[in-house]
Amino acid sequence: MALHDNLKKIREERKLTKKELCEKTRISERAYLTYEFGEREPKVSVIEKLADFYGVSTDYLLGRTTVKQMATEQPDLFEVLGLEKSFDDDEFMRIYSTLPDIGKQILVDVMARLGQATTNNSHKKSAHLTQPVEVKQTGDDEYIIQTTTVGEEMDRLEAEQARKIADARAKKNAV
Repeated sequence: MALHDNLKKIREERKLTKKELCEKTRISERAYLTYEFGEREPKVSVIEKLADFYGVSTDYLLGRTTVKQMATEQPDLFEVLGLEKSFDDDEFMRIYSTLPDIGKQILVDVMARLGQATTNNSHKKSAHLTQPVEVKQTGDDEYIIQTTTVGEEMDRLEAEQARKIADARAKKNAV
């Protein structure tokens, strides 16, 4: 089935009028009519908005699959981050209590970000997650905190490699 057919089918299954759907999704009625009648293709952001509203995958709306429901399986974060699963609450609290205040603040921030990332983006790849936080103590109460996204680290490595190649070429040309 084509996108416009699926849009009409799922709207009717949910017993919604076009006007009700547009009010609930904040999509203009005029634009939506062109999507449902197959006169125009919606932008990806509109397809995502409709899929989220209906609780189906974008592939279902696009007619690529007949499976309506999105996969609800969460990635195994222990495996993704290389952590031990045997960690219990008591062990966590024991370690947490030994951290300096700055370490506690960092840990709480990282946990909040990780929770938000897995909740908001459970259907997307986790490439935006940061690499481990690097904390360096420079004085008694002074710390340097550095986080790097995976993409930033890849860019840094590529730039470093390109610089090495350019240096090697310059040395070769100087000879």
